[in-house]
Amino acid sequence: MISYGKRISAVGLLAALLLGTAGCGSPAEPASAGSPGSGGTTVSSTSASAVSSPCSTALIPLPAGTEKRPEPSSPMGTSADSAGGGTTLAQRPELEKGSPLHVTGADHPVGDVHPLYNEGDKTWYMFYLVNHNGGYEPRLMTSADMVTWTPRSIAFAGGAPLQTYYILGVVPSGGLFYSYFGNGYTMQSSKSSDLLHWEYSRGTNIANSQITYPGGSRDPYVFYDADTDVYRCISTAYRTHDGMGIGQGMDVSLAVSSTASADLTTWQWDQRDLLRFPEGKKGEPECAQAVQIGGRWYLTAAMLHRTNTVGRLSYWTGDAAKGILEVDWQKKEERSLDGENLCAPQLAAANGRQYMWGWIPSKAFGGSWGGHLSLAREVYGLADGTLAVRLAEPVSRQIRGRLMEREAGVALTSSASCTLKNRYDRVDLEIDVSALEGELVISLGRQSVVIDREKGMVQCRQGDGDGKVYASAPLVRNLDGGCVVRVLAEEDILEVFVDNHTSLCARVTEKMDQASVKIGVRGKAEVTLSAYRLKYREEI
Repeated sequence: MISYGKRISAVGLLAALLLGTAGCGSPAEPASAGSPGSGGTTVSSTSASAVSSPCSTALIPLPAGTEKRPEPSSPMGTSADSAGGGTTLAQRPELEKGSPLHVTGADHPVGDVHPLYNEGDKTWYMFYLVNHNGGYEPRLMTSADMVTWTPRSIAFAGGAPLQTYYILGVVPSGGLFYSYFGNGYTMQSSKSSDLLHWEYSRGTNIANSQITYPGGSRDPYVFYDADTDVYRCISTAYRTHDGMGIGQGMDVSLAVSSTASADLTTWQWDQRDLLRFPEGKKGEPECAQAVQIGGRWYLTAAMLHRTNTVGRLSYWTGDAAKGILEVDWQKKEERSLDGENLCAPQLAAANGRQYMWGWIPSKAFGGSWGGHLSLAREVYGLADGTLAVRLAEPVSRQIRGRLMEREAGVALTSSASCTLKNRYDRVDLEIDVSALEGELVISLGRQSVVIDREKGMVQCRQGDGDGKVYASAPLVRNLDGGCVVRVLAEEDILEVFVDNHTSLCARVTEKMDQASVKIGVRGKAEVTLSAYRLKYREEI
């Protein structure tokens, strides 16, 4: 998120429309009731001119003999006749070339994302930031299927906004939608009835505590707390001016403010710490959230200054059946999800599930702000409070094409590997692994995915498993008894899902170009390797 005092070196690119294709595939899952007045709010479908689980089975391929269904229109001109004479999925010709599944702008990268599912029109709204002439501005794209995204117009009425980033995270309340952004010592508010047209909402602003946090606050996340029937705001709040987010002089907290009742007009003057970071060298929390999963509260944040990006997701697990203010967050262990290339990740609820997106940097090894939108992940809780991640089921189901080739029951040793016959420019790999000892190495041309069972780590690396690490993530659970690994390779982006518990994405240095696919081990294993066609956006 961007607000008062944002300090990230950004690539100044012109604001423009996102590349995208309108999709009308399977609708996303509806959202659960979350806040007062949120149900039934309908968003206008009229588009204005644009301004800007456990490892037990293989992941799901598209079923054979899929019944006829309407298809989205596409630049390739393929469409189906819903009256009965159209093309079935089985008959549909495959595109030789189409639009990538990973979305970015025509001449701007996708920056900090803020997803919202609107029950009124069964649509995902993805607000995000671009860097335009050195200033951050909001943009919007929408999706009915979590895969195909369409750019939408947004506008601000009543003069120039106080900040160019007048839309960040969005919270529904009383039949309207509100978004908060930092402006000095106040969290200012915008409001909208349709998520497209916005104006100031001065009566819902949040005052910061200048005594406790003289350096101000930024990156507000406002949410409804059903446990207590109030709204709360989580923000990055600075206890000192020293360093102001840079270096060891920083003293910063995740602070919380609360309303006195179930509306946004009665914010109290009780901004207080939830979690404090007294040393800048230990990181600065960005884009923080508070979410409930499985009866527990979780704090999440992307920690700046730890890597050369604002990636991976750090989280702290609250106590079962305790309210957010009842948890001693300072004593909670910091854990993480995904890797350093899933930047500024954000969660959003739909139908009682939590989904997560972030942006993947434009350049390998960091050094850039903004990039491509990641594929949607589902975040869910395990019995002990640990969080796990899997590819969101609507995405998993829609992006997989036909089976290209399979090698079944291959015994691997350090001296015996398996190489597929075909070469690939893009591919959806599934590796069913049993009896793994040591490391599994999945090579795709000059890039590789390494799964180290003994160290409990998954990595994306240069070369054949020995090169520089692009990104890494801890395995959420051990791999005793085997696992299923899914690798999605598209251009210079890898997305990896292990055991339906762990995810990892990475920007690599070379695009896939007739790349060979090889599976090897440092130890031993038995694998079944399946290569599926990875669909283009127009084929969804």
